[in-house]
Amino acid sequence: MRIAIAITAVLVGAAAFAHDGPDDRIHDLTHKIEDEGATPKLLSARAYEYRSLGQYDEAIADYEAAITASPNYAPALHGLAQTLLRAERLNDAEVAAHAILAKLDSDHDTASAHALHARIEQRRENYDKALTHWRKALALGGEIDWYLGEAACLRAMKRFEDAAKALESAREKNPSAAIYRAWIAALIDAEREDMALTEIEDRLENARWKSTWLIFRARALGAKGNIESARVDARRALKEINTRLDPDRPDGFLLADAAAAYAILGDDIAAHQHFEQARELRVPNAYLASLQ
Repeated sequence: MRIAIAITAVLVGAAAFAHDGPDDRIHDLTHKIEDEGATPKLLSARAYEYRSLGQYDEAIADYEAAITASPNYAPALHGLAQTLLRAERLNDAEVAAHAILAKLDSDHDTASAHALHARIEQRRENYDKALTHWRKALALGGEIDWYLGEAACLRAMKRFEDAAKALESAREKNPSAAIYRAWIAALIDAEREDMALTEIEDRLENARWKSTWLIFRARALGAKGNIESARVDARRALKEINTRLDPDRPDGFLLADAAAAYAILGDDIAAHQHFEQARELRVPNAYLASLQ
């Protein structure tokens, strides 16, 4: 809880200078640093904005300066590790995650460090090690991404039934829509299509927007060998998506749904293009994985 409060304080501090976006906040924070000095709080707030723009070198420099000024400043320690991971500097991110474990001792800090280690090992495709770290994190906390990370490791290891069971257990602890979607995908992977279809039909009946559930139904029907019905659902999903998708300001989740529909229809080029656009718009990997 301490780290969450501290990070919130940093972000609230940054928001106080907000105008239009990260560039404006960086400008305001830079003037604030010039006027008040390079405090760990202000440096970490500016680093966060740099990171949001993908300016990782600048973010890393500010986080490192904050840590030099205050070696145990939790937002900077966590921010540095997360930025190094985003920058694909896996070895450096691992060192930064170890520093969190060495310098901070709350359960949340420890769990977050294990989650970082898990993400690093997943990038390296060391799924056994990643799974161990996800489970150490989950023993101390229950973040949605950690449940999804555990299931993604099991899926990568082809342990589909274990992934379904893990997500079913996670649903009892956290009724998240993301966990629910991942559970449906895991049921399909585990060849429990009939159970998945029962859940999907209920969602379809009650959903205002149906594209995601049409895609899940298409996947389940395709797994049962009903290819033509799967394609009908994929086309219906695309029709709905196209009525909602603003080409000037596209919704990343709709792009991800469209990519999944194109994949079902066998249009691999369009599927790849839409998935890449969804990634660029920072749609969480867990959502993308649930549709593949």
